[in-house]
Amino acid sequence: MRQVRKADERSVIRHHAAPDLVSAGYASLPALRLLKRYGIETALAPRFPDPAAREAAIREQAANWAAKWDANSLIILRRALLGFDTRPDFARIKAKVLYILCRTDALFPPKIAPDVIKALTAAGVEARYFELDSDLGHSSSGAEHAKWSPVLREFLAPLVARLN
Repeated sequence: MRQVRKADERSVIRHHAAPDLVSAGYASLPALRLLKRYGIETALAPRFPDPAAREAAIREQAANWAAKWDANSLIILRRALLGFDTRPDFARIKAKVLYILCRTDALFPPKIAPDVIKALTAAGVEARYFELDSDLGHSSSGAEHAKWSPVLREFLAPLVARLN
């Protein structure tokens, strides 16, 4: 299990503890880093081809996000993500699994897929993997739905047929 980086937590807590920093733009720095990690630069590139304009748009989104989110909830979500291991419960899964990851996702990189599929299969779960070819990283699933919806439709077709 990975350790939660205490410096990240202190940064988020410090920004949350000083709401006046939000209006000054400092509290949006963790949000800015997170949005960039999610692939927002690539997602906004078509709308903002000028790097300075794109950076301004990203900073605006980060500031809006930081002003609306409770920073403590981000800490809780991070701890949950880092400390929660679903593998012991794989044998309890009764449904077929369609596991989709994006080629450029930095949070859930495709290199984890073989081990996940292997663990699911070992637990008796029928699982299928699809790698989404997108430059949009972690935020690709919505924007690139047309690239993976045929796979989902095919995956669900037997279930739909049984219901009809």
